[in-house]
Amino acid sequence: MTDDDIQPPADWLTPPAADPLAAVTRQFRAISTLKESQRNVFTLRGQPFAKLIAASGATPARAELAKLSGSGTEAFALATAADQRRFLDEAKRRAGKLGDD
Repeated sequence: MTDDDIQPPADWLTPPAADPLAAVTRQFRAISTLKESQRNVFTLRGQPFAKLIAASGATPARAELAKLSGSGTEAFALATAADQRRFLDEAKRRAGKLGDD
C-alpha cells in the first residue's frame, strides 16, 4: 500500500456545523433582566421565560418561549441563522413587555 492509495474523507475540509444554541445562549446572557436558572433555561423575574433545546438525531434545535398571556409556551425553530434572529427579536420584545409589568 502506498501513500497514493490513502484517500482522505470527502468532507475533511468542511468546518463543523455551528452550534445554534451557542449564539442564542450568548445573546440571552447579555440581556440583564434574564437569569440562567439551569443550563439553557432562562427566567425573567423568577418566572420561566425560555428553554433552549439542543438538536438530537433528526430533531433540529428549537426553543420554547413564554407567551405574553402567561399561560403556556410557543415553540421556535433554531435551525438557521434567520430562525435564530427571529427568535431573539421576539424574545427581546417579550422580555421588554413582561419586564415592564
